Amino acid sequence: MGKEVDAVILAGGRGSRMGELTDSTQKCLLPFKEKPILIHILDTIKNAFGSANVVIATGYNGDKIRELIGNGYGKIVVNYVHSSELLETRRRLLLAKD
Repeated sequence: MGKEVDAVILAGGRGSRMGELTDSTQKCLLPFKEKPILIHILDTIKNAFGSANVVIATGYNGDKIRELIGNGYGKIVVNYVHSSELLETRRRLLLAKD
């Protein structure tokens, strides 16, 4: 296993271009191969590095992400920053700066 890393996952977009798929589900929670896309991302981090400190920057339906992941995923420590505002990528990343 590799060294521990810090990572930010942007999970705040509405997903409006995905139409009715995201009417009630956050786009990172849409299933792919029977698992939410966000779980695939966390599995990739876990498999590559073993442990990590991850900040998930949430927006639309952020509470559903927090319900699924909680404060950890295996040896990954998860923290959240949230804004219900519609933010562009740079501004959402700045939320996770500290």
